[in-house]
Amino acid sequence: MVAAGPGRSGWRQRWADRQNEQRRRAFEAAFGAWQRDGDEARRMLTAAQTFAGLPADAVPPYVDLGRAEVAFLVLPGAAIVELPDQPALPAPGYTGFSAYPQPAGPPFAGPRIDAGTAVVTNRRVVLYGNRRREWLYAKLVGFAHLPDNRTTLMRVSNRVRASGLCVEPATAASFRFNLSLALAESTNDRAGFVAHLEQQISEHQRYRPQPPPVAMEQQAPMTARLGPGVLVAAAVTAILLLCGIAVALAPPSPQTSDTPQADSTTTTGRVSSALPTSTPAAPPTSPPPVTAPTTPPRQPPRLCRPARPQPSRPEAHPFLPYAQGCQPVRAPSNPYGYNYCSRGSRITDPKPDICSYFDCIDNFWNGKGYMIECDDGMVSMSGGRQGSCSYHGGNNRTVYDG
Repeated sequence: MVAAGPGRSGWRQRWADRQNEQRRRAFEAAFGAWQRDGDEARRMLTAAQTFAGLPADAVPPYVDLGRAEVAFLVLPGAAIVELPDQPALPAPGYTGFSAYPQPAGPPFAGPRIDAGTAVVTNRRVVLYGNRRREWLYAKLVGFAHLPDNRTTLMRVSNRVRASGLCVEPATAASFRFNLSLALAESTNDRAGFVAHLEQQISEHQRYRPQPPPVAMEQQAPMTARLGPGVLVAAAVTAILLLCGIAVALAPPSPQTSDTPQADSTTTTGRVSSALPTSTPAAPPTSPPPVTAPTTPPRQPPRLCRPARPQPSRPEAHPFLPYAQGCQPVRAPSNPYGYNYCSRGSRITDPKPDICSYFDCIDNFWNGKGYMIECDDGMVSMSGGRQGSCSYHGGNNRTVYDG
């Protein structure tokens, strides 16, 4: 091969060196990301095989764990989302969990109705916010991780609407892993979840980045001889030439009027106008006064609407299951003014369609007391009677007809 020299093959070699450096950097970045994803998946596999729950001192005192119930995750900064409709969700389980990052889809558009600390156990998911909301695995009939990489929807048999939790992107992988592991543990299928992760790790090996081919100087295109600076200068020059030609060929603008305009420098106190008149008017004996316009000049249209002010949300206490004070937003929206804020009187004869707005227990209409909310968020008509809400975690608060 002839030695590289100025004007012969030196520019080809420089092109090959630049190409090989760019390819090396791209390969190292891709391989590093692939390796980090694999390390994280293997860490999840180890946790799925050995993790037995959080120690007792890592669980906040307000979390009321039952007998043989173990907490897997305590996650602040979670929010409850709720769907106004009733979509069909896949069957609950761990099959929808991926140990590897997925491209983020469109954000979830549903409303957020509460926020606080989420606790994942081997029996349920609980959110401690302005009020407590829980999803029991035994009543779970639908389950889905949404493609926004933040939201998980859960449908339970004791509520009308599907709801779920939205977490921060940095904690979404941990939340989804612990929830999938807890679901597997609740059905004694931890071995199946381990096999699910092992299959994903094996599949990940197929996508190991391969080293790029080496660029040879014989592959250098002729444009590489000019260098990037010369090409940019040539492109700018071409654009300027095209703009000059377009201006030169543009037709002259048509005259809007044949009447010559008066020179404002020779007429004192006169306002010149370029608008033609059909009948020439006699010159006035005295110049008309010049007045300021009565209407302000129109502003150019805005391309974006100003952001609407968002209502402030009550801040939940980090160590208490319920925030202090009453917030009207706690009660579901309804046309009858039913609320939790002691406005009005107790409800002994609810409206016939009230279960379309509140989550009623199965034997709601068999109750012989007044309307109350149970600890799981459902409402009952057994207020003031012994054993009310006994299958729903106990009594929470009274509903009023304000």
